[in-house]
Amino acid sequence: MNNKNRNYLTGIVPDFRLEQKQNKYFRSPIYLEQQFFGTKDYSYYLTKNETNPLSEYGLNLKLSEKKALTVVQILLEETDYKGNNIFIDIHSPRLHGQYQCPSIDVSFYDYLKIYGLTQEQIKGGKRRKEALQSLYELEKTYRIAYTKKVEVKGTKEIKTIGVCCDIRLLNIAQMTILEEQSQPITEVEKDKRARFLRITIGPLFLEQIKSFYTLKPYFLFEEIESVKQGASKRKSNILFIDWLLTLNMVHIKISAENLGYKLRLDSYIKDRKKTKVNLMIEEAVKIAHNLEFIKSWKKTDNIFEFKLNPNRCSRLRNKSISKIEEIAPKELKKLSLPDDHGF
Repeated sequence: MNNKNRNYLTGIVPDFRLEQKQNKYFRSPIYLEQQFFGTKDYSYYLTKNETNPLSEYGLNLKLSEKKALTVVQILLEETDYKGNNIFIDIHSPRLHGQYQCPSIDVSFYDYLKIYGLTQEQIKGGKRRKEALQSLYELEKTYRIAYTKKVEVKGTKEIKTIGVCCDIRLLNIAQMTILEEQSQPITEVEKDKRARFLRITIGPLFLEQIKSFYTLKPYFLFEEIESVKQGASKRKSNILFIDWLLTLNMVHIKISAENLGYKLRLDSYIKDRKKTKVNLMIEEAVKIAHNLEFIKSWKKTDNIFEFKLNPNRCSRLRNKSISKIEEIAPKELKKLSLPDDHGF
């Protein structure tokens, strides 16, 4: 057995201590990013066999869950999307693809530190419980929908296909230091032997990660908070910058209503709280402007116009970033499964 890939057997968990620098970025697939945003009409995503369609699709995450997901993506970037343990070969008919899904071993301390907790909060209390529970919540099933281009097998023909399915983002196990044994998440508080987390990444994190992705700041939550105290606690402020980072055009026009739906302000729109929606959108816009994600903006007759800043919006700045290595190197131990392993 190769101890290099089985660090938990020796009592050594990889160190993920990070320095806070504004110029650190992680990759995020555009297909995953698109799931964060809402839309006015979900009928476009309905499949032929749906008799009881859901009222929403995508990843309508709580803010704490969004932070937990960001930590997972930072850990992926720190390992160059290879993980630091075994990876799993997954054939996912639902996503129409073959994926090599890495797993990451991370100490509770490092996860909580990257999440943003202080030394005192890491020791215990409400914030620690929230940070861990938010990560565990990401194991549930989500309905996702998007279109992607694939190569027709045996030809060079490219076709566009629709993806609409229920999917899990990741699997989590709690691990002991001295034995290879996972503990059910339901036993979090009961089993004090657990020393670190093993996170197995699902295919959506890898969907065309080498060619169709954006770059996001490691410390976006902290940047937003530096502009206005408490601003990072409003999800729409995060989602607006997330949306900007998916765009590949300098000049953008969008109606206030459509932008409100994108920022998951549905409840305010349906309750006809137009003033509230506009105030929340304008707060998000001003923060993005202050942080230089947009150079200028204006609103005319309920239409927003934005001029994006290529220096902060990576899809504008650099469309040919240095070649990314293979996601899962051959030297790591591979576990091949006949199905999609719950993903």
